[in-house]
Amino acid sequence: MKYLVDENISKSDKFLVDHPEYVNVKYKIGQGVEDQEIMRITEKENCVLYTQDKRFALDALITGLKVWYHDQKNQNEYKLVAQKIDFD
Repeated sequence: MKYLVDENISKSDKFLVDHPEYVNVKYKIGQGVEDQEIMRITEKENCVLYTQDKRFALDALITGLKVWYHDQKNQNEYKLVAQKIDFD
């Protein structure tokens, strides 16, 4: 599995070199890129989005992406995937 790491997650360059399945957005497509572009690349390359931005995580889930969410407040990690549910 490949992971696209949001630029707001501080993974060291050494970590990224040692773990080639993780790519930071700032190195892949640049800094300050809009969330929609990041989601487009994540979907196109079949990656998991790794972020600590709650709103971004929710938007990505709604779009149908796999999300690894880091909660800064309590330091918990959540691996999330949306499931379509039909309400009658």
